[in-house]
Amino acid sequence: MAINPDNYYMRLQKFILFSFIFLLVAGLIFSQSDSKTQTVYAPYPTNIRVGIQGNTVVITWIDSPDYSGAYNVYKSTKLPDASNYKYAELIGKVEKGVQQFSYTLSDLNSYYFFILPVNTQNQAVEIFIPLQNYTLVPVKIETVSENPKPVQYQNSAVLSDFNILSGSKTVEIKFSISNYSGKLYLYRSQKPFINEVSLIEAVQIYVFDVNTVGSRTISYSDIPFPCIQYYWAIVTEQELSTLRVSFFDRKNTSLQAASIVLVGSVIASEAVPRYAPL
Repeated sequence: MAINPDNYYMRLQKFILFSFIFLLVAGLIFSQSDSKTQTVYAPYPTNIRVGIQGNTVVITWIDSPDYSGAYNVYKSTKLPDASNYKYAELIGKVEKGVQQFSYTLSDLNSYYFFILPVNTQNQAVEIFIPLQNYTLVPVKIETVSENPKPVQYQNSAVLSDFNILSGSKTVEIKFSISNYSGKLYLYRSQKPFINEVSLIEAVQIYVFDVNTVGSRTISYSDIPFPCIQYYWAIVTEQELSTLRVSFFDRKNTSLQAASIVLVGSVIASEAVPRYAPL
């Protein structure tokens, strides 16, 4: 019996087309299953930061989006890992969403700080990622006040008219203060001042001693690094001691950054000697 070439090639084309569709569908199914198995699960917090204000250590971090439980906060005299963390001191437990913890040190020892997620059985999950949920550099306080004297504050202190004026070589900071007796702390940062956590990444550049009943205008000339945008803020002694600070534009900070200009031509002309022709 003779085979019709047209029917043969038609059947062959159908077979090839069916095989191609089958392989394509199978590939899509396997690729989807692979993508599901490759989903990253990271229950640990990240971006741990530690700052010191007097005797108080302020620890901040970013919660994991993959974890909804609480976190344990520890301090240790040794670099933490899975073999020694049980000898560390548990100093607090923080619920999700807080992302910060303050602790007052009472000695001059150097400490590492780390954060571990806590499971539903109230057990710490042993995950240690450097610079994410534990510090690599220990911190310590300089002095310990055994019998601190209470400080008297003027609760009616009013800060206003906070203004920044950038010049060619300096930035002028001006503000008004009334009904206040105590210290005022001037901070500079490359980020806007939002809350007390902003002070961790800021630099304290000057301290004012103020004793005024009426209104008084205070100014300070700062010389920041050229060509970098900075923000400034003023904090009272009471706010700093309690670590409860609220920042308001044109009252105790400015949401507008300022900088000074690097005059390259002037620096170049002063640095390069001029030679007389022979």
